[in-house]
Amino acid sequence: MSQAWKDRHIVILNWRDLDHPQSGGAEVFAERIAERLSASGARVTVVAARPKGLPGRSHRGGFTIIRFGGTFGVYPCALVWLAAHRRIVDAVIDCQNGIPFFSPLAVRRRTPVLQVIHHVHQRQFGLFFSPFAAAVGRQLEGRGSRAVYRRRPSVSVSPSTRREVREVLKLRGPRHLVTNGLELPQPAALATRSETPTIVCVGRLAAHKRIHLLLEAIPLIAEAVPNLRVHLIGDGPDGPRLQEIAKNLSLSPEVLVWHGRVGTAERDGLVARGWLTVNPTIGEGWGIGVLEAASFGLPTVAFAVPGVRDSVRDGQTGWLIDEGGDLAGAVAAALRLLADPRVAKNYRIACLAWAAEFSWERSADLISTLLIAEHCWRQLGRRERRRVDDEGALVHLSGVGTTGLGLRATDLIFPAKDSHSILLPGADAAGARNALERANGSASHRSPTAIRIEPATEDDFLMAAVTGRSARAVG
Repeated sequence: MSQAWKDRHIVILNWRDLDHPQSGGAEVFAERIAERLSASGARVTVVAARPKGLPGRSHRGGFTIIRFGGTFGVYPCALVWLAAHRRIVDAVIDCQNGIPFFSPLAVRRRTPVLQVIHHVHQRQFGLFFSPFAAAVGRQLEGRGSRAVYRRRPSVSVSPSTRREVREVLKLRGPRHLVTNGLELPQPAALATRSETPTIVCVGRLAAHKRIHLLLEAIPLIAEAVPNLRVHLIGDGPDGPRLQEIAKNLSLSPEVLVWHGRVGTAERDGLVARGWLTVNPTIGEGWGIGVLEAASFGLPTVAFAVPGVRDSVRDGQTGWLIDEGGDLAGAVAAALRLLADPRVAKNYRIACLAWAAEFSWERSADLISTLLIAEHCWRQLGRRERRRVDDEGALVHLSGVGTTGLGLRATDLIFPAKDSHSILLPGADAAGARNALERANGSASHRSPTAIRIEPATEDDFLMAAVTGRSARAVG
């Protein structure tokens, strides 16, 4: 990673930290990025809520954690702290977990702020709050964000969220994609799978995860697939309700095993022996559980909802079904396919290869690059000439280099079949060609087949974020 932030102070605002009893994927993202920025020489402070029993200050992974306020009190407390320290804050990574921190109100105008949005919560507020509180949450996430962040850049962790940032929240700034990384298990953890059909699900038991849909499908799956075993690993506020549903369905302990929260070694051992994971969530920022299962060779059955549809390669690392589709039938069909060792091996290989594409180093490097670009545009007067656009352009190069193409730091070069490609966010195909011609004076000296430009798809954005690297350094 670049040393551009060496000795600079970066503040990461996140609702919770990993020691919080309700921590999840957003906390993993914040702290893995903090670790790597710290390792590159930056001075990193994570600001989060303080639940009962945790100290106000901790040090971990080379960075500092400052805690204050409760579930909602953390937001005004963080804003006051940020305003008091604004002169020694060089950049802010503002993680929005439904309720924004509104950090631009507290920092200097030229301080770069990168808003990280894991997923859009408009549909989920009603699952957790009263109608009035849900309405307030929707206004803060939508209208409030538009008013305060204005044209500040945002980072989404999946193409689905990136699209919803514009279509649902209607945020006006440049949108970038940085996926979650993944810590791959050691080869010794990849145990031989169970002899009996086994489903393993790991995650927090929350209403929006919709584990009840899996429970309701188990009797039908068990009827179609003899000797079925289902392991649920994790706990959460929806646990008591789910156990009551299981009791009413008469699901025996021989079929459904509740493990609660377990240690890493036990969890990994259970996952490694599984055949399949099932994710019936209403939507995620990114399917972290999907990729973690894939890192052990387990494919996924899930609904084609935001986030999850990006992390599952349909037909390769799992199966996506339409919202409201036949979950029991899809799971039973997948287990019957996986009963063939040759088929199971092919899915295992595909899952392991897909999971291996993701790294926290690449994610942190992209975050650092985006902060550098915003720093240059705000403090050094290098203004963004390319308009904010919902589109992106994909430039395919064959037999030519990237020297002299006038690329930005936020353009991503990544390998493609028989060539390499460059993703230009915020430009349509015509705009990309004009930009390349301006940079070169004329494109006439290049073969028409040497440079090919086409509109970028959501999958292009994803693959560029997963395998790409910054086109050039800024500053």
